[in-house]
Amino acid sequence: MQSKLFKFGLLPLILIFTLAICLPAWAQYGGTGDLGTGDTTTAPPGGTMTISGSGFEPGIEVKVYIHSDYGIYLGSTNADSNGYFSLTVTIPSDLPVGEHTLTATGGDRVLTSAITVAGSVVSTAYTGAPIIFIVLVGTVLYGLGAAMILKNRKKKNVA
Repeated sequence: MQSKLFKFGLLPLILIFTLAICLPAWAQYGGTGDLGTGDTTTAPPGGTMTISGSGFEPGIEVKVYIHSDYGIYLGSTNADSNGYFSLTVTIPSDLPVGEHTLTATGGDRVLTSAITVAGSVVSTAYTGAPIIFIVLVGTVLYGLGAAMILKNRKKKNVA
């Protein structure tokens, strides 16, 4: 009788002891939570947003995704010695306007935040050459060359 009590009494104690050791680590570096998006939860397609979070295992790689119909990888960084990370991401320019979810994952920890992609596509900087100026200069030089050729032909015909 005592061996059954010992056996059944010892098993719950071992389980409780194991949970008491493992749960604080899981609570510290695992689970879910809210992802920080700074002052705004709205960004235009092609715009940037700085996101941050904490509770990650120090040094672990934190990967950031945006989800609508499927997840799109936005970037990654490593958590600092306190388990904190901060990352500036660019919202894909072809992402449709509407509600989306940002997700940061690292180890067993997952942070999420709802964001709104609104407005129009952010245009990129104009980096092309001043082509109109080049075309105008080329046309003028071409015209001067043609005029010189015609003038030389008239001189040969007169002589």
